[in-house]
Amino acid sequence: MMQAADDPTADTWVTVQLVNRAQADAAPERFRWGIYSGSVGVGSSCSKVGAVFNPFDKDLCAADVDRDDVLAESCPVGQLSARQSEVFSQKILQFTDGNLPLSGDVSVVGKSFVVLEQNGDEFVKILCSDISLAKGSTGNSRIMVAKVSTLAQFGMLTLLLLSFLAALRYYSNAKGTQRGNFARVNEDFDDIPLTTASPFTLGDDNVGFVSKASSLFRGISSKQNAHTHSS
Repeated sequence: MMQAADDPTADTWVTVQLVNRAQADAAPERFRWGIYSGSVGVGSSCSKVGAVFNPFDKDLCAADVDRDDVLAESCPVGQLSARQSEVFSQKILQFTDGNLPLSGDVSVVGKSFVVLEQNGDEFVKILCSDISLAKGSTGNSRIMVAKVSTLAQFGMLTLLLLSFLAALRYYSNAKGTQRGNFARVNEDFDDIPLTTASPFTLGDDNVGFVSKASSLFRGISSKQNAHTHSS
């Protein structure tokens, strides 16, 4: 994740990719995901991550909420599945979020990123990782970078790699400059099959930051300049 330093109201772009190396041609699986209030700490257990990160004490949004009518501040900060979208294996999703601060009193840095899988009528935590700050990785003192990268094995995804990157975008007007005036940028989700995305390289990263866990992710542009990468 990247955001202007000390500007928790700045809009954030998020790119998520789940990679299943062993079953590249399998049907996509759907997962819920979010940011939780606790830290994973030592080990890989999700038992200490606590509840969904909810610093403003918002009511949980229904899972089937109409996302076109949901503003970024309407649901808890960490309830990303309801506020944005569920995530799918073998897909690349990119979206913007106006309520995902990397600094200030309600920063998501130090919290945990959690992936959940449906088990009957319940969704259970199957993967979690701390969100950490990668200071100075862009060479720009005005930008803060946070990262999540996890390598794990579970269920149908015998090998899952998650790279989570957010790119800074300033608002073109005063909208969203006050904490109480967050506004969700209404962009449709775009996705491309994993098989059409060429490997991520340093040349693709124009801010000079590559997740330590992998070099396998490549996103697509926002709706204003949407296009699909060709191999």
